[in-house]
Amino acid sequence: MLKFYYPTFLCIFFLFIANAQTTVVLNATKDNTIYQNATSNSNGAGENFFSGNTAVSSPRRALIKFDIAAQIPAGASITSATLTLFCNKTIGSNTDISIHGLLADWGEGSSDAASNEGSGTAAATNDATWVSRFTLSSLWSSAGGDFTSTASATSVVGGSGAAYNWTSLQVTGDVQNWLNNSATNFGWILIGDETISTTTKRFASRENPTAIQRPQLSVTYTVTGPTPVLLNSFNTIPIKSGTLLKWVTAQEFNNAFFLIEHSADGTSFLPVGKVTGTGNAQGLTSYQFRHEGISAGRHFYRLAQTDINGKITYSDIKTVIISKRSFSIQISPNPVADKITLQSSVNRTGIHYTIISSTGKLVLSGVLNNKGIEVKRLTPGGYYLKIQEQDGSVFSGTFLKN
Repeated sequence: MLKFYYPTFLCIFFLFIANAQTTVVLNATKDNTIYQNATSNSNGAGENFFSGNTAVSSPRRALIKFDIAAQIPAGASITSATLTLFCNKTIGSNTDISIHGLLADWGEGSSDAASNEGSGTAAATNDATWVSRFTLSSLWSSAGGDFTSTASATSVVGGSGAAYNWTSLQVTGDVQNWLNNSATNFGWILIGDETISTTTKRFASRENPTAIQRPQLSVTYTVTGPTPVLLNSFNTIPIKSGTLLKWVTAQEFNNAFFLIEHSADGTSFLPVGKVTGTGNAQGLTSYQFRHEGISAGRHFYRLAQTDINGKITYSDIKTVIISKRSFSIQISPNPVADKITLQSSVNRTGIHYTIISSTGKLVLSGVLNNKGIEVKRLTPGGYYLKIQEQDGSVFSGTFLKN
């Protein structure tokens, strides 16, 4: 990586004040269910949580929290926030479910209810229950949870198999308050219509095996301050073994890394590499990355620059046409459920392979054998497979895991 430094007055030219709007999607850090008719039960590690009233008039309430301060810069101004939950089972018809700000901390333990999880199971250490914030140690001031009487938002939840949103000025205000005062962030409690029976709704929890159905909090915010990274140039160049990507930054502020993302159609992108950023720099900083082992045809690339707070900024999309076939892998079946089988010319015993997730994380590596690559433990989604031969040749391909 080459670095070039320019006089101070040129650096100042690049340091302008920005008020850019950014949207991030946060995953829940804990969730649980508390049960009125089973005051010592919980479901901290369960795949689902519940809100509403049962057929025998026994309410369930869900607790959920997101770590705002860990993922949004201090001093940011929250402009909107939306909680999204996926309902995967229901009884009764449409019903109102409200979220209220919690006023005290609570726990998520290792309790994991069986079957449909509707009745919960015996609370484990630190689990919240109907009467306890933390099992055997701290009680709620009022059974059923300590929360603000005014709902932050209300949503009508109907049938299962759909996502539902909670958003309002108060939800935005809750998130802003939790960013400014993280010690008061205890999350929300979900309360359904408890005045009538048969209103219970079941939602996918953060432990649900279907990642796309897990709770999400989408937050849009603005930050006034120096632009983290100014991209001076970004180019894609066809080479014998694939594509050479070269880019130059004019300024870096808290730059953690770049994910290099690739697409065959210009719409669905998967990461194919990661390059560490300089962090902080004034002047020009040059980077490059080789994407080898790709097939002939048109290819699309973009950079996902990520700063130390987790904020992601995407570059413009660049295209390159590879006129000759390089070293690509024919993966079958694709999508795959349990095991990848490779073409015989690639699947040679002892050759090292790596598999990278759609977020750029190395999830699997090993050496090839004549039995194929076992992938049944991978979560559903898109992945990038790379094989490095002893002579330096690189084979690569993408696949979907069911």
